[in-house]
Amino acid sequence: MSMKRIPARRALPSLALGAALALWTAPAATQEPFPGNVPGTRTVKIQQKAEQAYQEGDYERAFRIWRKDLVEIGDKYAQYMVGYLYLTGQGTERDVARAYAWYRLAAERGHDELVSVMEELEKQLAPAELEAGVAEYERLYGKYGDRELVRRLIRLDELRLKSRTGRVGASVGAPMTVILRNGRSVDGTRYYAAIEQRLERRYRYLQGYVEFGELETLPDELDQDPPADEDGAGGPAEEAGTPD
Repeated sequence: MSMKRIPARRALPSLALGAALALWTAPAATQEPFPGNVPGTRTVKIQQKAEQAYQEGDYERAFRIWRKDLVEIGDKYAQYMVGYLYLTGQGTERDVARAYAWYRLAAERGHDELVSVMEELEKQLAPAELEAGVAEYERLYGKYGDRELVRRLIRLDELRLKSRTGRVGASVGAPMTVILRNGRSVDGTRYYAAIEQRLERRYRYLQGYVEFGELETLPDELDQDPPADEDGAGGPAEEAGTPD
């Protein structure tokens, strides 16, 4: 089947500059703001490595970085680029059904440009390809979609709150200072208050998507390094995904 190429670099901006990430983490205007982590220095460096590899024509390395290190932390540009490389066969086998699945995952926050390229590709698929793409999207969404991401982030924040006194939501006996992974010390009261505010936003985001009781099914083997609060105390804890 003839497939019109959907250009990546012309249609979508580069993430080489960390400030551009705000475009891809921003939700549609009608949605609750997505309560993810602000990208830290490590994440930005990984994004730059992937972008540089792509620009140098090392598509296999670019695919590996986007797929292994950025997809799972909700980087929608990375999810789009995985789809684009499947569509073009750069750095991986060409698979239009998988390309559509990744495009659809990248577009879940309703960003106009990502929705547009997803819909353009959808129109070009044969019925069997679309059926396979939808099935693959449902599988990917269960692993890398925003619902699962927010559930993991909630569990991490609950573990951080619990670690200060032994129980979630406790405020008595909180340490005076907290040492971040970058070595900085921050006020403990401010640090834990920021986590509580973040949790509240994440719980609100999940309302209507998941029953709170499902949170108990999340694994306990998670990175418990304290993140910075979202008011600039330092870089957030970051998770690295693993390929299927």
